[in-house]
Amino acid sequence: DGCRPKPARLVVLGDSIAACLGVGPSECTPNQLVDHLKQTIAPGVVLESKAKSGAFTAELPVQAQAVAGGPGHVLVWVYAIGNDLATDKIDYPGWNKAWSEVFAYFTDTSRFPDGATFLLNTQYSPYDQCPDPPGPSRGVTDEQEQLLQDVNKALFIDVAKQRADSVAVDHYPDFLGHGRNADLRGCPHCGADNTHWLQ
Repeated sequence: DGCRPKPARLVVLGDSIAACLGVGPSECTPNQLVDHLKQTIAPGVVLESKAKSGAFTAELPVQAQAVAGGPGHVLVWVYAIGNDLATDKIDYPGWNKAWSEVFAYFTDTSRFPDGATFLLNTQYSPYDQCPDPPGPSRGVTDEQEQLLQDVNKALFIDVAKQRADSVAVDHYPDFLGHGRNADLRGCPHCGADNTHWLQ
C-alpha cells in the first residue's frame, strides 16, 4: 500500500492452497505474488515457502520456525484455516495461540531486524452460500456458512485492523460466484460452472 518497507523475502505459510497443490508454476499464487513484487516494487525479492498440503492452523508455528532469520523486510503470506473447518476442529484458543507464536517469531527483531508485514488471507466458501442446492450437488448449512464468516472476521479481518503490521486479504466475497454451486439456479450467486477445477 506504499506505506510499508520493500520486502527482501516473501515467506509463505499454510496449507495445500498456499503450497500450490494441483497447479502448475504459472498458476501458483506465491509465484504470481513474487512476480508482481519483482515487477513493481521489489526486483530482488526471494520466495521461500514452508506451506504444506493438509496443514492445520496448529502447524503454523512449526512452519514459521523453519524460516531462518536475517536482514531485509519479510512479507509473510499465510493461508490456513480450511482443513480445521473441513474437519470441524473449531478451536479458537488453539488458533489464537498458534497465531501469537507466528507473530512473535517474525516480530523478534533479534531474528528479523528489518521487521515483517503479514498478509492474512481469509478462507473462501466453496459452496456459494447455497445450503440446499438442487440436484446431486451439496452445500453447507447457513450455520456453517456463518461460522466461516465469523472465523474469517475474528482470525484475520479484526486482527489486521488491530495490528499495524498486518493486512487482511479478504478472499471470501471475491470468491462468491466462483464456487462449486455457482452455476445452479436457486443458489444466490450465479457464475460459470467451476466444478472441473474445484475437484
